[in-house]
Amino acid sequence: MPQSDLAAAELIERVHWLIRLRWWAVGGVLVVITLADQLLGLAATRQTLYLIALLLGLYNVALWVAARWLRAFARREAALLANLQISADLFLLALLLHYSGGIENPFIFYFIFHIIIASILLSRRATFFQASLAFLLVLGLAFGERSGALAHHHFKGLPMNGHESGSYLAGVVISLASTLYFAAYMATSITGRLRAREAEIVSLSAELESEAAELQRAYAQLQEADRIKSQYLRKVSHELRSPLSAIQSALNVVLEGLTGEVSEKSREMIARAENRTWGLLKITRDLLLLSRAREAQLKARMEPVDLRDTIGRVVELLRPRAQSGEVSLETDLADGLVISGDRESLEQLFTNLVSNAIKYTPPGGRVMLTAHGSEEAVSAEVRDTGIGIPAEQIPSIFEEFFRANNARHFQRDGTGLGLSIAKASVEAHRGEIAVESELGKGTTFRVVLPRGLGAAPSPEGAEAEPGA
Repeated sequence: MPQSDLAAAELIERVHWLIRLRWWAVGGVLVVITLADQLLGLAATRQTLYLIALLLGLYNVALWVAARWLRAFARREAALLANLQISADLFLLALLLHYSGGIENPFIFYFIFHIIIASILLSRRATFFQASLAFLLVLGLAFGERSGALAHHHFKGLPMNGHESGSYLAGVVISLASTLYFAAYMATSITGRLRAREAEIVSLSAELESEAAELQRAYAQLQEADRIKSQYLRKVSHELRSPLSAIQSALNVVLEGLTGEVSEKSREMIARAENRTWGLLKITRDLLLLSRAREAQLKARMEPVDLRDTIGRVVELLRPRAQSGEVSLETDLADGLVISGDRESLEQLFTNLVSNAIKYTPPGGRVMLTAHGSEEAVSAEVRDTGIGIPAEQIPSIFEEFFRANNARHFQRDGTGLGLSIAKASVEAHRGEIAVESELGKGTTFRVVLPRGLGAAPSPEGAEAEPGA
């Protein structure tokens, strides 16, 4: 909503507040008139005062009816209506005072309340206008009664003939006028600052809404770009995998001598080509897995999966690798670890984590898998006593193609996609993955997977490739 519309809406709400406040004023006037009549006697002006109170009530009824249509008004019309209300209230207050002691009535200082209300509803200029109107009404009442142009209605208990004393009139008028203008200045200064702060807040809110909308649009564009990139990677990886597999098979045929005798030099060159082809095939497969894991958030192929069985299969698959590297591979898996997810994607997730743990743990080290469940989720940990990750590089380990410096020196082979695939799989299941590591002492990956809220991926045709 534009700031001008908000200001108009706020002014309209204040006008409604003034109408509600006036009902209390009507009740208060009736109570005061009744008590004063019983205590002091108002035989001469009782009916007139009650008539003025009735007029105030009817006037407020008319405003209440008009206020039902006020929300359709513009700010200018709402401000005009607020000004007219304050002015009418001042005239009615002056009329009540005239028939209840005039300038001698101590309730004459109630004009100040109207000025404070005006400062809440109106601008500073309009508030000083209302203060001037109140001053002129008091001045006219005082000198009108003193000159005889207005009849003076005396109340018992009030100063006798005070309206005839020039010094008394001057004192009341001057003190009331100074109070009116001082109240107008103070009240408008305070409300002016409050309105300025409100305007700043409204402006900041509008800016935040605009920035939030812009961020939402940018996020949607990033999502679309990521989706297109994943589709592109999947298509390219799929197209490359078949010819690379054919090239590798052809090179293996030559290396095995099925096409005839091959010289030692030629065999060496073909072996190097075959090794490079295998590397390309491996990275192609990892790219295919990554793209499918990311696109999986748009697909749902859910089924009950027992992570105890899934992790068990991964451990048995990788145990020979751990034994050949002299690494102890242990598990501590609770029962009842069933979640809703994609079996192949979850198996690939733990294959990558455990394979990495074995790969970067020196001989004599230890890799430990633990898993336990709660009512809402299953938590699993893959802990190793390996080389660890430099603290400054931990934030980057889930990025595509990233490998820590010490990992490159310890093990040259690796695509840098294993952890990216793992993270994509966890996110596709609406889970969380975190890492803790200390250089030279080991690394722990923690995975939390909700039992039934994951949107599982569908890596059809994906081949679980141990290692990253």
